[in-house]
Amino acid sequence: MWNVFISYDRQSRDLTETLAEDIRELGHVAWLDRELTGGHPWWERILAQIRASDVFIYVLTPRSLDSDACQREHGYATALGKTVIPILAAEGVSTNLLPPALAQLQFVDYRSRDRAAAFRLSRAFGAVPPPVPLPNPLPDAPEAPVSYLGGVAHRLAATPVLSQEEQSVLFIDLKGRLRDPETAEDARSLLKQFRRRPELLAAIAFEIDEVLGTAKPPAPQPMPPAPQPMPPAPPIPVTSSKPTWRERLVAGLVGAALGSVTGGVALHSKGAPYSFALVPAAGGAVAGVIGGTHRKAALFALVGALVGWIALYLSLGGDAAGELGAFAGGAVFAAPLGAILGAIAGVIYRSVTRKR
Repeated sequence: MWNVFISYDRQSRDLTETLAEDIRELGHVAWLDRELTGGHPWWERILAQIRASDVFIYVLTPRSLDSDACQREHGYATALGKTVIPILAAEGVSTNLLPPALAQLQFVDYRSRDRAAAFRLSRAFGAVPPPVPLPNPLPDAPEAPVSYLGGVAHRLAATPVLSQEEQSVLFIDLKGRLRDPETAEDARSLLKQFRRRPELLAAIAFEIDEVLGTAKPPAPQPMPPAPQPMPPAPPIPVTSSKPTWRERLVAGLVGAALGSVTGGVALHSKGAPYSFALVPAAGGAVAGVIGGTHRKAALFALVGALVGWIALYLSLGGDAAGELGAFAGGAVFAAPLGAILGAIAGVIYRSVTRKR
């Protein structure tokens, strides 16, 4: 039966408990530092247990190989001449990169933690040589490992001013410790203490705030005022190109009056009855209704009446009697027809020019 000291990192406690149970099943006494009771100096009790042990187990994990405490425990056990059995207990450990003092030893593969691993463990203990007496005098005991974070806390309290390089290195180290559940809370507390230093660079202060989740969100930018709707454009008055019935009525009456007066004067000069004046009156009324009160249509009607009157007068006129008859006939027949045609032409002209 051997007294066994097990050196391990705190993150591997569960698998180390399983290993300790397997060692006890083999009939040996396994000791873990969890058995320490209050009132005993932690490091002195650790060293005393190493001196009292026959076999020193080094649980090989990535964390234990980086652990300052595990390294000091292993160094002390080697200096005392203890039998050291490395136990490979986790993935991620390169056996080619082990420290020289461990690389030359045969390790036990305990990663599967099954029946085969238990047999390998049993064979390793079966090959343990008899213990040798402790050297006299004893080798110097290693100093108690100082926690890295404890050293950082002392440094933050004792160093008046940290340089830019020191601030950067310290921030990177503490940020990395946040990923370790065992040190995350202490690292967060030290980052808060680090953040309060007056000489802290603004860039590092900002990164600390981001890591701790205390960075203030950017102030919201005021929203630009919403564009005001344009006032509706005043309605454009729509003017109809067609005359109203009232306008046509007025124009028809004026045309009838002009035709009646003109025809009556012409017939009176010929001695004909005034009843013939109904013809130019009707022609003038028709021309007025067609053109309405539009000035261009009225102008075209007047021009058409004059052209028709003159054309008939020139075609029929000869002697004095013939000229008088042509004058009266043009007023009664040709002028109304010319007025109607002129009014039609004026309406057509107005429609064409408005479309352009």
